[in-house]
Amino acid sequence: MIDCLFIVNSKAGTVARSGSLLRQLRTEGTEIIEPEFGAIDKQLEPYLATVETIAVEGGDGTLTGVIDALLRVADEDKPLPKILLISGGSTNLVASAIGAPRTKQELADLLAGDGELVHLPALRIEGAEDDVERAGFFLASGSIPKASTFCREAIQERGVRGMSSVFIAIASVLLGNSKRRKALMAPTTFEADADGSSVGPSHRFSVVTTLPRLTKRFVPFWAKGSAPINLLVADADSKGLARAFVRSVTGRADERLERDGYISRRSNEVSLAHDGPYLLDGESFSGKQIKVSASRPIPFQVVA
Repeated sequence: MIDCLFIVNSKAGTVARSGSLLRQLRTEGTEIIEPEFGAIDKQLEPYLATVETIAVEGGDGTLTGVIDALLRVADEDKPLPKILLISGGSTNLVASAIGAPRTKQELADLLAGDGELVHLPALRIEGAEDDVERAGFFLASGSIPKASTFCREAIQERGVRGMSSVFIAIASVLLGNSKRRKALMAPTTFEADADGSSVGPSHRFSVVTTLPRLTKRFVPFWAKGSAPINLLVADADSKGLARAFVRSVTGRADERLERDGYISRRSNEVSLAHDGPYLLDGESFSGKQIKVSASRPIPFQVVA
């Protein structure tokens, strides 16, 4: 009986360069498949009756594909299998935020049942122009999709990959030449409603996520409460981005940042109206009015 399913994206950045850790740790009772994007739901269905753990080795895009498929095909009345995430892509934001294994031994320990369970919902997004419902963990608008485009075109071509490229893109906004900084940070039309709390009518950027932090140390949210969705908005008149960034990476982001035009909310549901593109876990899409809600909690097996 197959009780553990390994999903290995051999084309993902780190896996393609260094090989798969999961393939080295395959044991009796496990099966390995390569994700067929667009058909992962059909791949998962035969295993859901027996598997207790799904281990995913790849980047944010691989995880998003698996979680989106799992939420669509899993029985609502039955527990979801545990998800074990291994950093293997060019971007590994979720793995960095939740505490994924960083070594072969940590991975082996988790597969043996060590570690702890963290229950984290995904974002569910409706209203995109292509009528496709999406699931993911990190949704952004405004200057962040612009910086991502710059990152892909001007940085990754030079061989800088993964979270390093993301932070270099941020540095290009914080420290780059004034012409580029002004272009990336130019305000755009934007309105948000977070459980009745309105934000707008324009912004520099927004972040919507169920992640409690964006890396182990980068925590730009300070709103209190138990609602699953974090919303961060830099309004059109926001200032002091470098100062806000330093406070976030040193664990000191708080309501004082509101004086500089930064807004933090916790919400059960967020409605967004925006003319520009969105970025969801690296995928760009458009939708003039979208609704963001939280899925049921997903159990992740992580390093304690």
